Amino acid sequence: MAMKLLVVVLLLAAQAHAGVVARSACYCFPGDGCWPAESAWASLNSTVGGRLVATVPIGYPCHTPNYDATECAALQSQWKLPQLHLGSSSSVMQAYFANQSCDPFTSQEQPCLLGNYVRYAVNATSSADVVATINFARSKNIRFVIRNTGHDFLGRSTGAGALAIWTQHLKTVQFSDWSDSSYKGKAMKMGAGILGYEAVTAAAGQGLVVITGTCPTVGAAGGYIQGGGHSALSTNFGLGADQTLEFEVATAAGKIVKASRTQNSDLYWALSGGGGGTYAVVLSVTVRAYPDAKVGGASLQMAAAST
Repeated sequence: MAMKLLVVVLLLAAQAHAGVVARSACYCFPGDGCWPAESAWASLNSTVGGRLVATVPIGYPCHTPNYDATECAALQSQWKLPQLHLGSSSSVMQAYFANQSCDPFTSQEQPCLLGNYVRYAVNATSSADVVATINFARSKNIRFVIRNTGHDFLGRSTGAGALAIWTQHLKTVQFSDWSDSSYKGKAMKMGAGILGYEAVTAAAGQGLVVITGTCPTVGAAGGYIQGGGHSALSTNFGLGADQTLEFEVATAAGKIVKASRTQNSDLYWALSGGGGGTYAVVLSVTVRAYPDAKVGGASLQMAAAST
């Protein structure tokens, strides 16, 4: 009897799963009949003030027919520097997730392809840009990704055929006195595009310190905090996710909401360490700020001799 019951349960589960699969639809991809016409992209570009960027991989000077020996050599010499990728709306620092698409170190004759890079990105400078991009992606059934700096170790800030929201230029900073049941003290609100060194510099100007990553060009408000956020100061103050007081986000429905311990608390806890690029597009985050203090440290690096 127990075995028959188990078989029935498994059959029902399989049917339910099959129903879900049958109803799900793949995202529209370039070349598909459902891919938006150029007029639709032009309309989106107009809505976001001309800040829609069609991806041209930054490695293109290293490949025919655009090969330029001088530009290619300069690109190769800077490839491992974060600053090179920060200014791009599409480039990623973890080469594995680019899948050698338009790689500056592959053969000159190898075609420069988009591969796993996003197809388009919107250079967002306001919440309205973010909402317009989300709504376009949802209505056109296009893969949507969130991109800030391109540091993501897991490749979540890129994707073939995707439309990205590029948050690098959401650069607001504000300081306030915060008081609630969990924290009383100074707080810093920073836009999603604020980098670690920018956050530290702004806080130091107020005699304060905030928790950021060791790498100065990692975004302080995006995937860093949403992924947990380890820091050289974590032994004193905790992880980056422990610092969050309030998020301002755009949801998948295109709504701007705030999330804190008392308002949309489920979203607040999900964003505080639950994984970057998963629950909403973060526009800004308010974090705890502490009195500045002296910090000392040392590092030891060993490099293998070139052969």
